[in-house]
Amino acid sequence: MLAKIKAAVRRQLNLLDEVRQSNRSMQQLCASLENVDQQSLQIQRESLIHLLLQNKRYAEFGRLNSYEFNVFSQSGQDGIIHEILRRIGTTNKLCVEFGVGAGGGFENNSTYLLAQGWKGCWIEADGVAVERIKQQMEFLISAGRLKLLLSTVTVANIAGLFKQLEIPKEFDLLSIDIDSFEFWVWRALSSYRPRVIVVEYNSFLPASADWVLPYEPNVVLKAGSIEFGASLKAFARLGEEIGYRLVGCDLTGSDAFFVRDDLVGKKFCEPFTAENHYEPMRYHLIKRWGYSRILSSRFGTIG
Repeated sequence: MLAKIKAAVRRQLNLLDEVRQSNRSMQQLCASLENVDQQSLQIQRESLIHLLLQNKRYAEFGRLNSYEFNVFSQSGQDGIIHEILRRIGTTNKLCVEFGVGAGGGFENNSTYLLAQGWKGCWIEADGVAVERIKQQMEFLISAGRLKLLLSTVTVANIAGLFKQLEIPKEFDLLSIDIDSFEFWVWRALSSYRPRVIVVEYNSFLPASADWVLPYEPNVVLKAGSIEFGASLKAFARLGEEIGYRLVGCDLTGSDAFFVRDDLVGKKFCEPFTAENHYEPMRYHLIKRWGYSRILSSRFGTIG
């Protein structure tokens, strides 16, 4: 009797091992298929970008889109910023960005500049993201190359946050991405004169639309809603009012790029209007897979 029970138990254990092995094989197959799907999607994205850039519009003098690349940015912002700075030059190599938490603090518009030896000031409202950044970028913080502040950003507090971070009136790059009141916050910073400003615009709206999200700081905005920021035309209007020209947008319709009036010259594509530089929403072109993008002390400095 005991022998029969032991034999039955062995059979059950063997069956359980087979099920576990089958599950592992299924998981491996699913991972492999997912990797193939991601590679296929990336090939499609690259093909679409290639087709887009065949449009003669992108060959016009001063256009920025053919220079797009991303190392740490969400899409082609790294390349556009690199080309803008190549044309107008740099001074103190200080970048300021708020809304930096995506990708653990590495998927934003200024990490690539930090990797090139710049100094930075970051403001982030997500406490979890701030702790992750502190851990992963401690080597920059301890060296005095990165100042990190945990805070929401409002019209009322942004000037005080800049003073707390000891940000000078003139510096090289400001990037604004808070998915809400970018227009009003930028206007509140009009006394600061960065050479380049990058701001997320609402590309759900067409180039002809002049729209700004009303400033209601106590209202909780719904994530994933089209009610955020301002249209490109509204940002172009604000830029003109405070001395900046719209010089381009990235292909995904995420960010708009502005250069201070005194630096524009004949270096960029005219006219500096929303109608000329608008890119529609193409979020499907944003790369969502690939190598882990982490800036560590081992990475060194990009020349």
